[in-house]
Amino acid sequence: MQQSFEPMRKQVEAWQRSELTDVTAKVVIYEAFVEGKLEAPKHLARAVHDLYSPGVNAWDADGN
Repeated sequence: MQQSFEPMRKQVEAWQRSELTDVTAKVVIYEAFVEGKLEAPKHLARAVHDLYSPGVNAWDADGN
């Protein structure tokens, strides 16, 4: 049974190795919503922003 989890474990490890920096995450979110590179309702932008860093304004925390 444990062998069946091996592919999932490897995938999780790959995701962990490719973790985004905060700056990269901000750029991806900006491009998706501001530049329109994601076909998503614009009203979701604020929710994505709030969920990205709850309790802290991540966009302004480092002066950007």
